[in-house]
This record gives sequence, C-alpha cells and structure tokens, in this order.
Amino acid sequence: MSKVLKDNFKYQYANNYDLIYKDKNYILESKNFINLINKYCNNTKFNFLDFGCGTGRHIRHLSHYFKSVIGFDISSAMLEIAKKNINKNNVLFTDKKDILMSQKFQLIASFFDVFSYISPKGLIKTLKLFDKITTKNSLVYIQFWNEENVLSYPPRNYTNKLIDRENNVFRSCSVNLSVKKKLSS
Repeated sequence: MSKVLKDNFKYQYANNYDLIYKDKNYILESKNFINLINKYCNNTKFNFLDFGCGTGRHIRHLSHYFKSVIGFDISSAMLEIAKKNINKNNVLFTDKKDILMSQKFQLIASFFDVFSYISPKGLIKTLKLFDKITTKNSLVYIQFWNEENVLSYPPRNYTNKLIDRENNVFRSCSVNLSVKKKLSS
C-alpha cells in the first residue's frame, strides 16, 4: 500500500472512528475499570497512562479519577480528535515516547485490543518501555481478545449503516467461527 493511501486511510479511519464505535459503552467500561483498580488501590490520585488512547473516549470518562493523565497513540489524526474533544488541565495527548520517558506512572492501561496491532518485536519494546516508566508497585492493565471470551460471547453477523452529518459509513461483520474441541492429555 502506498504512503499516500495509508495516510488517507488513517485520516478517514480516525475521522470515522467514533461513529463506527458509537455503540461501544465507554461509560460502563470505564466504571468497571475503576472498580477493578479500586480492588488493588485505595486511591487513584496518581499518574495514569492510556496507551493507545485513540480518540480519547476512555479518558473522557476516567480523567477526573487521576492526578494526571497522558493519552498516547501513534496516530496523530486520532490525537487531533482527542485534543478537540477533551480539554482538561490534567490531560495531555501525545505521540512522543520521550514525554512518556520523562514520567513515572502508577497505572498504565491499554484498552480495546491495542496490543494486537503491535508486532512481536514491538511488543518486547513496549513492555521494556512500561518497565522503565512505571514505579515499583504500578499496575498495568492490558485488554485483549482471548479464546474464553470469544467462545463465551461469540461475535455476531451484522451490518450497520452509520450516518453523521458528513458521512455515510457502512460497517459489516461476517462471522465464521470454527471451534475445534481441545484434547486434554
């Protein structure tokens, strides 16, 4: 794929991202996340990193719980949208790893399967980065797809026509889930 095509795709995807995922319940996910964190911490007044923050929808619902929040994403188009939508004194959006390196985080979260977009070499680099920017008792939360959840809550076939003032976006999902019985030894 050419660089121009890739850049155009990234821009279009970023501009339609919130429309595509408009049915995603960020409020409930954020509430469940805070409930989980509260099981391990008495207090959330510390530095929080949302790694792969996209358009900042989780941060919108989480920022008031934390002393400071950094939303990191490699997509400058996504970050532009996040910056437009969220203007809070304790929130910074960036694509610069040197800004992360100048901080210490007590909590890092990576929501919505971000890690599946990272190459194996990139995963090692990312985990080494997390090691450098966390404190001794930091928590790291990584959300990803796993077999148990996919089998318990299988994806469904659907087609959505999503409309906003400027765009018509069609989103469809066709599922062909083949489950093979595991053999135990």
